[in-house]
Amino acid sequence: MRYKTIQAPKDNIRNSILREAKIEFFSKGFHRANLRDIAGRCGISVGNIYNYFSGKNDIFRELVFKTACEIEGVISEQSKLGYLKRPEVWGHDYHMSIAKEIAAFIDTNREAMTLLLFHSHGSDYENFREKITEIFTESWVVFFKWLNEEYPDNGVNVSDFFLHNMASFYLNVVAEILMHNISYSSMLSYLEEMMEFVFQGWKPLMNWYKFLPWPVE
Repeated sequence: MRYKTIQAPKDNIRNSILREAKIEFFSKGFHRANLRDIAGRCGISVGNIYNYFSGKNDIFRELVFKTACEIEGVISEQSKLGYLKRPEVWGHDYHMSIAKEIAAFIDTNREAMTLLLFHSHGSDYENFREKITEIFTESWVVFFKWLNEEYPDNGVNVSDFFLHNMASFYLNVVAEILMHNISYSSMLSYLEEMMEFVFQGWKPLMNWYKFLPWPVE
């Protein structure tokens, strides 16, 4: 009982620091966030913060670490050549199921993802978006290289720069969702539209064959 009595106030102070720091980071971004202001709102001295965290970067890391690790883990796994060579990965149904998984993940991790993408300048995570984009890009470069080696007559000729821009496009989709704070239902609908477009182009979204005066293959 004595341990719990001593521990509880420490946990309360630590949680208070994290709560107020999150507000500070959202308001000013990591670079301009001020430990003195965070401490003041917690009702403690700046020195007391260092009893719980090594500094501003340590606090930011605590707020985003779990989400960042999950994102990196999923992206790294899905970027492996063995994963990309699975036939179902390139199917329509799989793309639509991924839309649901992405929507659920974003909805659960909105705050941490917003900190990572928009408020991390100056922190250890300031290049997080670029890092994920490069992992995406490299995985597709490796896959298309394998595809051309395995099937030299496939007629596929995709530039590395195009693949980089597609990877950037996916990350931008997530950023736009967070920036506009889209609800889960609207987000899911939007992601399904996006997946339809990525998988089949404009045709399934516009039903060209119904109103255009010329045939569309």
